[in-house]
Amino acid sequence: MKGEKLQTLLLESFASFVESMSTTKVNEVQEDVLRQATLSIEDFEQVGLELSWLKKRLEEAKKANKHAESLVYVDLCETALKVGRAKVARDEDLMEQIGRDKYFDLVDHNKVRSFRIKRQMPFNLFKVGHLREATDKVKVAELNLFLEVELGQGLRPIPPPVKNADDILLFFKLYDPLKEELSYVGRLYVKAGGMPVEILAKINRGVPLLERILNIHKDTYTNFSMKDENLQTVLLESFAAFIETMSTTKVYEVQEEVLRRATVSVKDFEQVGLELSWMKKRLETAKKVNKCTESRIYVDLCETALKVGRAKVRELEEGLVKAKTELEDWSTDLPNSLAANDYLLMDVV
Repeated sequence: MKGEKLQTLLLESFASFVESMSTTKVNEVQEDVLRQATLSIEDFEQVGLELSWLKKRLEEAKKANKHAESLVYVDLCETALKVGRAKVARDEDLMEQIGRDKYFDLVDHNKVRSFRIKRQMPFNLFKVGHLREATDKVKVAELNLFLEVELGQGLRPIPPPVKNADDILLFFKLYDPLKEELSYVGRLYVKAGGMPVEILAKINRGVPLLERILNIHKDTYTNFSMKDENLQTVLLESFAAFIETMSTTKVYEVQEEVLRRATVSVKDFEQVGLELSWMKKRLETAKKVNKCTESRIYVDLCETALKVGRAKVRELEEGLVKAKTELEDWSTDLPNSLAANDYLLMDVV
């Protein structure tokens, strides 16, 4: 990372990450925390930090936490005694149904994919986390689920974000009054005790600009490689601020120093997977305009200097003509002999 602002943001984020890890004992680190920490380390290593020492500490934590791995999956044989069929809704189902079949609800589970749970089904074929807690309270014949999938680099699934007991998953619909259309626009984890203002701030932070970029340049975020949610937020906010700054500057007004810093920033953002060939083309255009402007200024300076030089030459030529005329006038009144032995007052001395 060569851009000073981005360096500062990343180092502050790294310091916060290390501080949070340093306050947790090795034997108290939960599996989801370990997973998130591993992702964060991969992100920080990607921008050039050497963290082998921290990875060793995480390996120790994983070994200390290994005895709890069995708690990740529930014994589906017991669950199958209560649940005969599981219906699983996906983001795609919500997008397809909301605004067409559904307006005040999220999804019709009768129209989504379903799975029959066999009592002797092996764990490696059907893994569902913590179903016992959801089904112990009431015996049901069907279980309606939502498949939460987070996509990373190359649209490949990555581990979902770390969740706490007070986190709530909200689904958002958008109504367009001009088109009179309702659509599903995404989901977000929020704190149960959070205020709507905080949620709106998080939703609106940089989103319109980033969405406009996505609509115009669809490949911009395809290979974005930051997996840690906090780092994603830091980098995308910084990227949005950078784009906003550049978008308010006219191409022919971009100074050389601004171009240099912008080029450094683009390289930094490309390092974390953003596809910015469109931005580099704009910067190249700005550089050409800048060079053209510099050349025009140089030509103007040369023309001005040439005008001044020509005026000086005319002045010298006029002075030369005048001097020659005076010389001729004075020469006519001089005596014929002006030898070295002639004395000024020869007749007196």
